Amino acid sequence: MNGNGVPSRGRVWLKGLFGGIGAQVVSILIGLAFIPLALDYLGATQFGVWVVLNSIMAYFGLVQGGTGIATVAMISGFSRDARQQISVFRDAIRFLTWTALILMILLLLMVLYPDAWSGVFSKLTSNEKDEAVWACVFLIFPYLCRFPATVFSTAFVGLQELHLERFYVSMLPTTLNFVALLITIHFHGGLILLAGLTGGANVVSSLAAMIHFFARHGTLIRNNCHIPSLERERKFIHSSLRFIVASSMAIIVWNTDSLVIGYFSGQEQVTAYAVTFKIFMAGFILVTSIAQALWPMFGTEGGNENWEWINRVYGHTLILLPILGGLIWIGGILFAKPIIILWAGETGYGGSLVVFALGGYAYMISTGSVHASLLSGLNIIVLWMAILEAVLNLMLSVVLIHYFGIGGVALGTLLASLFTVCLFGPVIVKRETKGYVSMPWQKVLRFFFTVVLPFVFVAQLTSTYFTSYTVILVGVGIILCYLYVSWKTMNTTARNKILHVLRVNEVIV
Repeated sequence: MNGNGVPSRGRVWLKGLFGGIGAQVVSILIGLAFIPLALDYLGATQFGVWVVLNSIMAYFGLVQGGTGIATVAMISGFSRDARQQISVFRDAIRFLTWTALILMILLLLMVLYPDAWSGVFSKLTSNEKDEAVWACVFLIFPYLCRFPATVFSTAFVGLQELHLERFYVSMLPTTLNFVALLITIHFHGGLILLAGLTGGANVVSSLAAMIHFFARHGTLIRNNCHIPSLERERKFIHSSLRFIVASSMAIIVWNTDSLVIGYFSGQEQVTAYAVTFKIFMAGFILVTSIAQALWPMFGTEGGNENWEWINRVYGHTLILLPILGGLIWIGGILFAKPIIILWAGETGYGGSLVVFALGGYAYMISTGSVHASLLSGLNIIVLWMAILEAVLNLMLSVVLIHYFGIGGVALGTLLASLFTVCLFGPVIVKRETKGYVSMPWQKVLRFFFTVVLPFVFVAQLTSTYFTSYTVILVGVGIILCYLYVSWKTMNTTARNKILHVLRVNEVIV
């Protein structure tokens, strides 16, 4: 606590970080248990269809995601005006209600004209296509019904209670989805039953967040009347639309891979890619959770024009997170294959190129997520960069899959991130903050070329020329050496930050 009894930035960050990571860890563990069970019950083809259905659901969710980001940014920006915060909150509910109704009409058209989009399932039989279409409906319709209620979980982030948002958006839905799978298996159901139960789980999670929000912040809502403001509403809609476009581009990057693979290579190859991707997804989530824990504070301090604090935290994070990104890359090369084969069988392994490329993408995220967190916190979205990454990712994936199979799709994702977010992100941050915030280029590049790349090379040689058991033994030594070298390359300030985190003490001052 500070002198006024208000939680310090360090404690807010730690609470959001560890609470968020705790929820993510539980979600990851449940998700890892979900895949082999679902793969064994559904089979490679139907499991591939299930992955594609979730990708389609993600496209419908881009409106909610973009509006949620805008809501968080504006609520954080109005940190000193509770009446404006609740007004933004109500604007978001109205906006999402109307968009949900529009998307329901689109879903109805998809049912009436299934041939217009069933090319995604071109490798399936007629009966399998019909089941996939109706499963899509039963999955997405409840997902749309919950749109207005998602504002409540999003508002937790704006109020710097990230751990609660993670629980209701990640941990609870994942747990309920696993229960839905168990019920489907018990009653010998198919994709339609699984989709319906999963859709219902999404509704339950959002309603639970709404009830908790009213119980925790009901006074805030009751005591602060709505402030009509055409300028604020216009700004909210403008921000939402920009974030929606950016979210749609992000969804193309994260979810179009399965659609491209399904179209060109069939649903079985979707399964191999999706299972391998799931292993690295745990690393993606961990890295982004750390960066996103700073998001609401970036927004608050940006509103107060505290650029010195923002620049210091931005620089520290760009030094520390790449260490974790490199660990995911090196560890993935060494251990992904034996883990996947033990966990999901040979059908779940996407190949060495997929592993290498997704590991490299994890490293790109370790820097890119920091830029994105800062810009989002300041309510800044760079549409041209988001569009460029999505278009480049799609084009490279379509081209490279013909030369490298599904490994080419992963390689396209890596290259698109490298040549957009990682290259232009720091430049945009410096420009948008008028030079007050800048990336420590020399330190970041020196660590990449002198530490990460050599260890990646050694890990790749080890995984290629040694047997699985030898790789595991040698790999542990490689990981320990990497961590030791990374620790020695840090300056005293960075080491102290990590030691403070381990002691659950003050981190950011």
